[in-house]
Amino acid sequence: MNNPDRYPAEVFWSDEDEGFIAIAPDLPGCSAFGEDEASALAELKHAIAAWKEAAASAGNPIPPPSRPAEVEYSGKFLLRVPKSMHRNLAVSAQREGVSLNQYLVTLIASAQSLHVVQERLAVLHTQPSHAKGVVMGGAHYRIMWEAVRRGVLTGVTTSTEVVEVDDLGTFVSNIHPMVYTGIGGARG
Repeated sequence: MNNPDRYPAEVFWSDEDEGFIAIAPDLPGCSAFGEDEASALAELKHAIAAWKEAAASAGNPIPPPSRPAEVEYSGKFLLRVPKSMHRNLAVSAQREGVSLNQYLVTLIASAQSLHVVQERLAVLHTQPSHAKGVVMGGAHYRIMWEAVRRGVLTGVTTSTEVVEVDDLGTFVSNIHPMVYTGIGGARG
C-alpha cells in the first residue's frame, strides 16, 4: 500500500481563499486548505488518505507517488534570439571584457536570484506577519538591494537593518511588517 507521506506536494498562497492551498499533483483534485503552510500540508495528508480510500471503493486505480526524474544535464542548451539581441549582448560582453557565454551565464544567474528575491518579497506582501526575521542568502540580499538602487525593484525601503551575519554569510534582517507593500509603494 502506498504511504500518503510519499506523495509530492505543492503549497501556495491563495488570495481568493486567504490561506495556503496544498495539492498532491499525482492525485487529480486532491487538495487541502490551511492558515499556514504547515497546516495545509497536515490537512493534505488527510486529503490524500481520503482520496485513495474513495478511489479504492470506486474501483479506480491509485497512482503511485511520482519521483523526480533523474536526468543528467550537460550544462549546454541552444537558445535562439533575434539578431539584434545577439549583437547587443555580444557588444555588452565585449565591453565587460568577458566571453558572450560568461556574460549570459552572469545575466541568467542574476535574473534567477532576482526571481527568488521577488518571490520572497511577494510572501512578505501577502503575509506581513512573516516579515520579521526574514532569512535571505547574501547573494540574494545584495542583488535585491542592487535592484532597489537601480530602480528595477520598487516598493522596498533601504532602511532595513542587518542585525546578524552568520559564518555562512547569511543575512538576518529585522524587516518591519510594513517595509514592503507591493510594487510601487513603500511605507515606513
